[in-house]
Amino acid sequence: MGKKRTAYGAFLDNHKIKQKEIEEITGLSHETVASACNKSDFRPSKSTKVLLVAGARTLSKENVHQDNFWD
Repeated sequence: MGKKRTAYGAFLDNHKIKQKEIEEITGLSHETVASACNKSDFRPSKSTKVLLVAGARTLSKENVHQDNFWD
């Protein structure tokens, strides 16, 4: 079985976006991006959410928003 993924991680998987690509485009650490993808209890700061969403938006070419991934 595959790893449990968060909504953010599942979005990256569905768009064939590698976590490494998000790290490179956002400047966020591997640990932060991995947590956003794998830990359901991860609550990123507002500035981190902005970077994660911007990275997903840029690489997927979709108009995604923070509320697509976090409450």
